[in-house]
Amino acid sequence: MTSKTTAPFWGMTILLAAITSIQPLSTDLYLPSMLSIAAFYKTDIAHVQFTLTTFMLGFVVGQIIYGPFTDKYGRKPVMLVSLGVYIFGSLICLFAGNIETLVLGRFFQAVGGSGPVIISRAVVRDRHKGATASKMLASMGFIMGFVPLIAPVIGGFIETYLGWRAHFYVFLGFGSMLIFLVIFFLPETINKKTTEKLTPLGFVKIYDGLFASKVFRFFSARIGFGFGGLFAFITGSSYYMQTRFELSPQQFGFAFGSVVLGFMLGTLLGARLSGPLGLYKTIFVGTSLQIFGGISMFLLHNVGIFHVAQIVFPMFLYMLGNGIIMPQSQAGSMAEFPHKAGAASSLSGVVQVTFGAVTGALVGSLIEDYIIILPLVIMLISMANFYPSFRHRNDHLPEEL
Repeated sequence: MTSKTTAPFWGMTILLAAITSIQPLSTDLYLPSMLSIAAFYKTDIAHVQFTLTTFMLGFVVGQIIYGPFTDKYGRKPVMLVSLGVYIFGSLICLFAGNIETLVLGRFFQAVGGSGPVIISRAVVRDRHKGATASKMLASMGFIMGFVPLIAPVIGGFIETYLGWRAHFYVFLGFGSMLIFLVIFFLPETINKKTTEKLTPLGFVKIYDGLFASKVFRFFSARIGFGFGGLFAFITGSSYYMQTRFELSPQQFGFAFGSVVLGFMLGTLLGARLSGPLGLYKTIFVGTSLQIFGGISMFLLHNVGIFHVAQIVFPMFLYMLGNGIIMPQSQAGSMAEFPHKAGAASSLSGVVQVTFGAVTGALVGSLIEDYIIILPLVIMLISMANFYPSFRHRNDHLPEEL
């Protein structure tokens, strides 16, 4: 089945959103259980937070591999293999007898879970380009946004009534469901497979060509900085809110979910702005919201206000900007490479997750001793993302002219 005979726009959008939600589900569902996991394994919170950092590192490894493979062998078979790896990693986590084994299982989970995410973006580029592609990615982001909205809330109840290991039964069930959906509902969309040899030198050649593009570098950097701030929050928010404000797991879940609403609204706003404004100016709007949120978070932390809103509201603004930025940047990063959409999606994903792993490791290692590290990192990232988007706000892709 070719892309000419595939499901309608919204049917495919919902399917791809369900597939890509494997990433936020795998990171956000068990956040309310991090203190319990530390107690169970008799370790400190930094070791438990390392399961998140390792997850990001596994995502990097997986994305490097899957991009060229899916351009050569097709979207559907490579996605099925990656989901099998995800289930294998979930099983390791489920039966982990120590924190080291849990970390190992999370690594394999991530290697498997990265495939569906980057391949779904390549499917979008197979079928659409320009504003239509960014609209589809934004719609996927909005639908997918329900997962991080409700996952910490559900995770809080799972932690309270079933215990932290129950999260990994959920991961197993979700991975199995996605295999079913891919087999029976996802068509093969690649129009022309590459003939590149998948040798180490071939991988270098493929990715070097992508980095040579100024357009790719601009958009992938926006993805990286945007996700870096998000993952700093994911890594540090549980400790910050549950210890500083003494929130219960359920209360933390609701606080985290309210932040995710910003991302969902941002995807809707970005989809409306990208047509009339173009990708560059739309991204400038998003980074403007980010820098306002980042600076206000840092200031509110330091002026003596002691309320959970001091972090939730600024992070809502940051995520509102992120919802605008991410889909537009994902579309922009693949714009010049229709025949290497898998590799382009893969490499931009590597940039994204590398930023996340670095900020996550930084926040996770320091937050117990220096709780200010969370608002400080988010403020600095928002400033770094704003300046390039301000400089290029009047640029346009050739297809927008």
